[in-house]
Amino acid sequence: MSLRGRIVPKQFQNASAGGVMNRLPETSTDLTSERPVGFLQASWETAISPIFIIPFYPMMWNGLTPPRKHPVALTKIHNFVSLAPISACSLPIFFLRKGILMIIAIPKETAEHEIRVALLPNAVRSLVQAGHEVWVEKNAAFELGHFDREYESAGAKIVTDRAKLFGESRLVVKLKAPSAQEFALLNNNLLFSMLHHEQNPEFVQELGRHGVVAVEMESLKNDADERLVDATDITGEVGVLYACQHLRVMPQDARALVLGYGRVGSGAITMASKLGMDLKILRKSEYPHLPHFLKGVDLLINAISWPVEERAKKKYLVTQEMLDNMNPNGVVLDLSVDFPNPIQTCRPTTLSNPWYREHGKVHIGIYGYPGLVPVSCTRRYSEQILPIVRAIADHGSLDDIESIGDLGHFIARATVRPEALSWRSIVSAEEAEQEKSYIE
Repeated sequence: MSLRGRIVPKQFQNASAGGVMNRLPETSTDLTSERPVGFLQASWETAISPIFIIPFYPMMWNGLTPPRKHPVALTKIHNFVSLAPISACSLPIFFLRKGILMIIAIPKETAEHEIRVALLPNAVRSLVQAGHEVWVEKNAAFELGHFDREYESAGAKIVTDRAKLFGESRLVVKLKAPSAQEFALLNNNLLFSMLHHEQNPEFVQELGRHGVVAVEMESLKNDADERLVDATDITGEVGVLYACQHLRVMPQDARALVLGYGRVGSGAITMASKLGMDLKILRKSEYPHLPHFLKGVDLLINAISWPVEERAKKKYLVTQEMLDNMNPNGVVLDLSVDFPNPIQTCRPTTLSNPWYREHGKVHIGIYGYPGLVPVSCTRRYSEQILPIVRAIADHGSLDDIESIGDLGHFIARATVRPEALSWRSIVSAEEAEQEKSYIE
């Protein structure tokens, strides 16, 4: 007897121990069909299925449309019932699956020159097959070469009304932090995006004003401090490639000095080596001698994640005066984009205004380097984001998310709850505006 395409209760599954994903709710899918799991097979048992399903209608109906504003209701069970004959003479066996319906919204990114999207159609299909409803903003991935019909084929609904998309969904998933206009549309729901809330305290205020709890994408890390949504190696590689456009020499004739050698630094080192640069990786013990090592350098690369306490003191490794030791027309490439920064003259830039000149040197500090290669980046992000969205949606909320296992603990650590941060007193409106103006 083949059970292909039918739901198998967990007690009949071979649930092996170990691994985060083994703790997530799993379904069995017919590999020859794209129909969501739980739909009745078109066979003789379909004809008699109403006889057995009628008693379950009240439970199915009550579980299918839980009120969005009441997370407790999201934990209701909605049942998909299927029949499977053991033999021609056997009685049907009912396979029931517990599921949680959540409306997930994927908006189009609106930052200038930003064309990436959080989830591609194949990821959306997985969420729909798991029983969730996915709303995708019209033309969300058009510039990546993915059209609305692909999302519709995956089971998503195309939405043109942004107020509905942000305000009536339960979970909003996007890459960049919401704009002021997007924050205003949120309404007592969940947000999963990049935030950098320590550098942008006004974002915490916006979350608090609109009753939103967020999972900060860049803070999602495992116990080994590895990011779960990570394109930092791409940041290092594409950053060096972009910096080469501003060098006055061929890459193989350039001297590069790298501060830091973590994952983002490794990407930069890999690309600089491939391009044939004369490369020096500065050890921490050599930091006191930076003026010496800056002599004759064409490209200074910062890959140090600067601690918050050092930012507060505005302590610098590289002062403005030290840049005079670099070659004329040198380039400063800031890959960490912390602010304040270990390099005194660095500040964040954007994809629309990626560089500026200060103290005779071109400075690059793009917030979102992977956006320079949007297709490659989106493919990676979509694969990494999917299991996290699935975990949150299957659980139904962020409350007690730790109960699902390791991934739940990682999500909980990355959760930004405005009330826990005393958002009303975190920063005054005037201070936030001054900070924003200074950065710009």
